[in-house]
Amino acid sequence: MEYIKAILLLANNSHLIGKKDKGATIEELILVPTNNELRDEFLKLYLRTQDGQVAIQPFTGTDVDIVAVFDKKRIEIQGIFFHTNIFNLPDNLEVVTE
Repeated sequence: MEYIKAILLLANNSHLIGKKDKGATIEELILVPTNNELRDEFLKLYLRTQDGQVAIQPFTGTDVDIVAVFDKKRIEIQGIFFHTNIFNLPDNLEVVTE
């Protein structure tokens, strides 16, 4: 989706932060490029900064997805980046789609 539309959807889904899915807590919603090569570049930036707003800046002109990041402490402690597209979250979390 376009960056501007994604920003609005991200804001409309801020209620998801702190919710649990399968025992893991959503700690952040981030925008991620849909293009695989750009996504890899984004992920390197994100894992280094652990700041979605900083990491997406070079990619604001590209198509993006909205991703929920779970239990960020696992990134440093276990090297696990646990995330999913917000549209893959269960219905009971009430994801806003428009």
